Amino acid sequence: MFDFYCTQPQKIIFKANDHFQKIINISASNEWQSMVLQSNEIINRHNQYPLSSWDQVKKVGLNSVDGYDITQIVFANFRWVDANQN
Repeated sequence: MFDFYCTQPQKIIFKANDHFQKIINISASNEWQSMVLQSNEIINRHNQYPLSSWDQVKKVGLNSVDGYDITQIVFANFRWVDANQN
């Protein structure tokens, strides 16, 4: 889970272990927003299988989608959460 602030719509690529990824739509708002990513939403770009568990992730990254500007997003408060409790 993470919080973000962004006043213009953006798209980013969330990556895990270099091979898993998900394109995320960041909506515009004048308020802070939160997002939870489930492991099965993150797809292996080579074989299209979902990530089975966050336990296997050693590295994560965020990149801009072409035509969008990640510098327009303020990220904060990255944390692990139990998806059943939020």
